[in-house]
Amino acid sequence: MSQPLVSVVLPCLNEEAAIGSCIQKIQATFEQARIDGEIVVCDNGSTDQSVAIAERMGARVVHQPARGYGNAYLKGFATARGQYLVMGDADDTYDFTLIPKLLDLLTTQGYDFVTGSRYLNGGHHNITPLHRVFGNPALTAVLNRLFGTSYTDVYCGFRGFSRRAYEAIRPLSPGMEFNLELAINAGLAGLRVTEVPIELATRKGESKLRTFRDGWRSLRMMLLYSPNMLFLLPGFLFLFSGLAIHLAVLLGIVRWDGRPAAGVTGVFATILSVVGFEILSLGLHTKTYSWTRRFDRHNRSLERFYRRFNLETGLLLGGILLLLGGGVLAGVVLEWLRASMLPLPHPEWASLGATLFIIGASTLFSSLFISAMSMERQAQ
Repeated sequence: MSQPLVSVVLPCLNEEAAIGSCIQKIQATFEQARIDGEIVVCDNGSTDQSVAIAERMGARVVHQPARGYGNAYLKGFATARGQYLVMGDADDTYDFTLIPKLLDLLTTQGYDFVTGSRYLNGGHHNITPLHRVFGNPALTAVLNRLFGTSYTDVYCGFRGFSRRAYEAIRPLSPGMEFNLELAINAGLAGLRVTEVPIELATRKGESKLRTFRDGWRSLRMMLLYSPNMLFLLPGFLFLFSGLAIHLAVLLGIVRWDGRPAAGVTGVFATILSVVGFEILSLGLHTKTYSWTRRFDRHNRSLERFYRRFNLETGLLLGGILLLLGGGVLAGVVLEWLRASMLPLPHPEWASLGATLFIIGASTLFSSLFISAMSMERQAQ
């Protein structure tokens, strides 16, 4: 079978009220614009006549038993044969006569990823008020802020992209956050992106969107894809605060009612320091994974870091901290035993020793873990 120019993929879950109209409009667009295309309907467990209607009208139907908007698209794109891929909902809300415009932007104007926007020319009046005024604009603003993009409508489900772009994006999300992942990864992969104004029509059939559940899953995805905000910034703040408290306690700067802060304050310093270091470690692990296997292959800051930091450096640093912490703790224990296990005059040293010992051990094992993750990168 020859490869068609474009595959239009429609996810479908009980869309008998609209699926026929969508297929008819796509077929008419193909014929009028003389486009060699196919229609792939990915059924996600419909119990109505959706599948029968799609097959009767000549669409190719594939089945995805795992429920979820993203799962349906993942199966649909995996079975599509076109050089270019267009996605659109099967609820008759999107104008499929714009397919030729999407293809023109992809084939002749050099764009890799074209997405519709219901906000460019006021085409958003049929979005429900909560999503139109708050949900979509808020998620779009957060995504743009975190990833340096300039989308106006990240949740639009009408998009087109080349097969090469889709393979670079490599989405994984099973649910409604699939749309956000496409937009995020298109930016991270350095694809050339543009938006086209569209007008959303009235939906036929029942909406599958669950406002608060899908909103939280979308926000969670953006945070997980942004390790700087999720890990590095809070980790640095915790670690810096903990070490500053340690220093202030040891120098006698912090006092309560004329008495120097000691044991309890030192414990809080240890908590902040260790938690901050562990968060930073998780952030570094996340960045390393991204660097070696996804989109940060030319991350200059990470490249500079790994030119100075290797397994041997990490093991040496961790060993030094481990020995320092162990030495401090050993001295504290000896002093405690000599004092017949009475309260120590300077318990803050025990907190400092514990901090150094824990961070040293974490550095040792983090170095081993990061080295294992980055082996693929080093071999390239």
